[in-house]
Amino acid sequence: MPKCTTGYINVNGKKRESVIYLPENYKRSSNLPLLFFFHGAGGYGWNIAQLTNFRNIAEKDNVVLVYPQ
Repeated sequence: MPKCTTGYINVNGKKRESVIYLPENYKRSSNLPLLFFFHGAGGYGWNIAQLTNFRNIAEKDNVVLVYPQ
């Protein structure tokens, strides 16, 4: 399973995209904390996912990260 993937949800009839980061030992049966990383200034989820060090935190603390677009 890839570490980063794109996920979509429908909000008020509009398709919204998010980047989802899964820690290395993630399993579908896992019950892990979920951390949303909201960025500002018109940024993009993929850019923020690459610029931040939250992936290290996700691996260390076994957390799923979501970067909304």
